[in-house]
Amino acid sequence: MKAEREIFNPPVGKGSKKFRALGLDAQGIQKTMRPYHYLGDGAAQVALNSINGLIGMLTYFYTD
Repeated sequence: MKAEREIFNPPVGKGSKKFRALGLDAQGIQKTMRPYHYLGDGAAQVALNSINGLIGMLTYFYTD
């Protein structure tokens, strides 16, 4: 039980910006991602979707 509590509610260091708690969302779930994580994830998704779109067009072109 203690291990589960530490996983879901990690200890928060006082005074450190790195360990500042993010709070809870509307459903009461602990937030884990910071805003810059969302920006990085979005940039990666744009790159992956561009590559997949190019591969899809090339596949259509070469098999048509």
